[in-house]
Amino acid sequence: MPFVPALKEWVESHVIQVPNELIRFCVDITGKGILDVGCGDMLSDFGLLARGPRKIIGLDVHRHPKDILGRTAATIRDAGLELPAAYETRLEYVQYEGNVFPFPDNSFDLVYSWSAFEHIPDVPKALSEIRRVVKPDGRVFIQVYPWFPSFWGSHLTDYIDEPFFHLSRPDAWVHERLTEYCAAHPEKRDFILGHMWGEYRTLNKHSAKRFISSVLAVGFCIDKLESILRLDYLDKIPPDTAKADVISAGTLVYLLPAK
Repeated sequence: MPFVPALKEWVESHVIQVPNELIRFCVDITGKGILDVGCGDMLSDFGLLARGPRKIIGLDVHRHPKDILGRTAATIRDAGLELPAAYETRLEYVQYEGNVFPFPDNSFDLVYSWSAFEHIPDVPKALSEIRRVVKPDGRVFIQVYPWFPSFWGSHLTDYIDEPFFHLSRPDAWVHERLTEYCAAHPEKRDFILGHMWGEYRTLNKHSAKRFISSVLAVGFCIDKLESILRLDYLDKIPPDTAKADVISAGTLVYLLPAK
């Protein structure tokens, strides 16, 4: 199974699966003001908007074009999926510098993040900002997959066959293997060397255990937690790597601000 899915599968998973998982954890979001941290192209927000929130703001460090909502709407439409009503006024994209969230304290009923925290350089800072902008009676839902120590943690397993190379190989070796792959698959060069290589180099290398420690340290209580466990290539784990960190490939957690 490839790590990077085909476009249609990618769109459907974000528009359908992500909202389903969030609703499963958070139950009812009707009328809520929501912040999506690390929103990317906001595919998930379009899907979630159909579940009844008042408004969703997507926050990310990337400077998207001004017509990002229109572009994402076209992608969803091309995939044969319906668009939520009044998305033009109920969705908003906000770009920030990656440090302080540009919102007042206690601004949101729900803050969520999907597959973004493995890329965030300063995890405790981002969690502290989430704690600041969520309302005292608000909730937080965070999904992270994959954690860096896991088999899939490099995000590059579609292109490099060696298990757990990212735990022992230097960046120069990784870049050389990607270059070799692109020589055999030139149509993927821009995506792999222009995008995935940069994504690999920004991974923060956190484990699930380290993340949960940060969650508790900034003032959250854990209401619900699920771990995504993977047992791929356990016999290939480098000898100095904790097996528990490798097996804990992902995390879904529902948080309450501590009183």
